[in-house]
Amino acid sequence: MSYRVDSSLSATDGSNSLVERCRSLEAALAQAQDFADALQRGVTASVFLLNVDADGVLRYVGFNQAHERLTGLSSEGVRGRRPTDLVPDVLTLGHALALERRYRNCVDMRTTVEYEEYLEIAGRPTWWVTSLSPLIDAEGRVARVVGSSWDITERKVAEDELRLAA
Repeated sequence: MSYRVDSSLSATDGSNSLVERCRSLEAALAQAQDFADALQRGVTASVFLLNVDADGVLRYVGFNQAHERLTGLSSEGVRGRRPTDLVPDVLTLGHALALERRYRNCVDMRTTVEYEEYLEIAGRPTWWVTSLSPLIDAEGRVARVVGSSWDITERKVAEDELRLAA
């Protein structure tokens, strides 16, 4: 999405300050969009964002491209949904409830929480190291939770193979 300012705007007193301010804001917005796009495309960690509704319900906003690639899920397919809304197609009920507990814990503690987790995503076993951070709004309420995860499935499989071989 991009925004354009109509450059034909002009103040009646001959001042271009309004036009210059609009151009400055447009440039700042374009820079912010470029930054967000770079994060969306360039970060190799799985990144996801949840909204915390006024009633405390956590709903997915979206994922970065790495998350979509690693999980096979799309932002469009989960936007506005709770983890339990993904049962049974994507998650088991137990895994969905565990995710909601973790997210809720981050909101309640109002601090970053990190953990290792096992999830079956669309029937595929995976292991993750996950970090959840609360985003606090101007009113002091946790309005969002940003998560970043690293798929450690290959490492866990290798550890299991070493343990069995010993």
